Amino acid sequence: MSAAVGKKKFHGVKYTTTAQNVTGLLAAGVDGINHGELNQLSSCLADIRVGIAQDGIVTLLTVTID
Repeated sequence: MSAAVGKKKFHGVKYTTTAQNVTGLLAAGVDGINHGELNQLSSCLADIRVGIAQDGIVTLLTVTID
């Protein structure tokens, strides 16, 4: 993320990017996430989700054209 923040120039356009972490928009964990696999255990009725979880932190990027 740090490579995206700061003063930059692209095709002659100068801009500044800031980043702010926002919590409370997404729940942390794997519920509702389409990452990984859903494994069913034959010995019990519970499902165990394995794979990638999210931390619940959304990073808001603000780009200002200089």
